Amino acid sequence: RSRGRVEVRREKAGRGGKTVTTLREFPSHVPVKDLEILAFNLKKICACGGTLKGRAIELQGEVCDRVIGELKKLGYQPVRAGG
Repeated sequence: RSRGRVEVRREKAGRGGKTVTTLREFPSHVPVKDLEILAFNLKKICACGGTLKGRAIELQGEVCDRVIGELKKLGYQPVRAGG
């Protein structure tokens, strides 16, 4: 059973030229505590820094492919959003 749809997006605008991978639109039934644990684990897997802002996870660098693969393993339905 799918845990829900998640938007994975690569952003660069307004960040001083740095690339950031953002994960947004987590389903409302996923608690913030689970998102904190997910952010921690994704940072370890991708070997990058990052943070949880509200209900969005931001990871430093362009790690979209690794994140999408990991989210699929965890039962989410990742969707690449943006350009």
